[in-house]
Amino acid sequence: KLLSDGHSIAAGVFEFINRPQILQIFPSNGGVQGGSLVRVSGSGLTGVTTCRFGTLGIVPAKVEDDNRLSCTSPASISPLDVLMGLSHNNQDYVTSNVVFQYRAEPRILMIAPSYGYFSGSKDLYIVGENFIDSPLASCRFGQNKSSNAFMVSASLLRCTSPSLAEGFHAIFVTMNGVDYI
Repeated sequence: KLLSDGHSIAAGVFEFINRPQILQIFPSNGGVQGGSLVRVSGSGLTGVTTCRFGTLGIVPAKVEDDNRLSCTSPASISPLDVLMGLSHNNQDYVTSNVVFQYRAEPRILMIAPSYGYFSGSKDLYIVGENFIDSPLASCRFGQNKSSNAFMVSASLLRCTSPSLAEGFHAIFVTMNGVDYI
């Protein structure tokens, strides 16, 4: 278009989009080593390209629909709480008041007793480090049988064995319901 003074202006379009909003994340905590798959529930998520974890890092977002996306937490050098943020253009971030907590990674040092009957119902005590009191804490036996974990202290968990086939089965624990060690 040509103006009366001889200058031209470019015609174009500007898109108005919904501002992304985070309502909830799961899990709300993960290890300092990073790698937790964080599922975000909210609105206006269509088109979100990245998630920001405080000042720790920006990671790609995988959008499922306008109300759900997921992203993988980056590593942190120490335990801390960070605010989650989302962006449609990798530059402008909408920060929420939803916090992701980085925790020291739990470690298993010893399991006692070291055996139980295949019918299950045996209390096991797991000695380790960095356990937290969480309703999502559990023990997994092998690849698919789990039981709730009860925190006795930051270094001791109690789990009850499920019924399993006779043989050796690896034991893993999670504090957030997602990341097993």
